[in-house]
Amino acid sequence: MLLNVSGVFFSIPLREMTCPWCRILVVLVVALTDVGVYVYDMYVVGHTNPVSYPAHISGAITGLLVGITALKNLRWEPHEVYIWAFSCLTFAVLMLVAIVWNLTVPSHFVGLAVDIPCVSTQVM
Repeated sequence: MLLNVSGVFFSIPLREMTCPWCRILVVLVVALTDVGVYVYDMYVVGHTNPVSYPAHISGAITGLLVGITALKNLRWEPHEVYIWAFSCLTFAVLMLVAIVWNLTVPSHFVGLAVDIPCVSTQVM
């Protein structure tokens, strides 16, 4: 889906699309529904660890940032240079924060909650 989103927003200018606001509306409804379900599960239902929703939200943000930087742009407009630089910098900062967080707070990431019997615990 994210490739479709990046194609909708970045590879074709809005003025050249057929019904661009319909496409944008559909993407926003899907994204906001995902966020709304996460908030509902977390605060209304009371699930303490809904991993899939934050994973999908962060994956969508990552796909958007990487899509902006990786997709080829044949004609650069002045504001697109700033958007490209912002997305590169934001992606780099978010990745750096995630790596530092993994290294400094290992107790936050508990690993698998299920024992896998086919994996040996002995060190060779």
